[in-house]
Amino acid sequence: MTCPSEFLKGLRAIFILSGTAKQLKGWKNSTAFYGHYYRSCVFLHAYPFGLSDLVWLRRFYLRDVLIHEVGHHLTAKNISKKDREQFAEEFARIPG
Repeated sequence: MTCPSEFLKGLRAIFILSGTAKQLKGWKNSTAFYGHYYRSCVFLHAYPFGLSDLVWLRRFYLRDVLIHEVGHHLTAKNISKKDREQFAEEFARIPG
């Protein structure tokens, strides 16, 4: 999977979080999420390994979560949260 370098312009960092006990506990309820974008950085949240096979998990994080968060990086700051989320969802679905 590749991503054109112009899509990453201005992106400061991509963090892969190891998962604190508190973060991993969040997977037992609906408060957990896979990643987020904040201040020109992408954060990929830990996922409990026992809940899925590693090949699927790697593909999901690279093709869906990471690209979704890069989509947030590309959206203009002056559009609504709903519109930014919709753009990121659609961006992640573009074949690449």
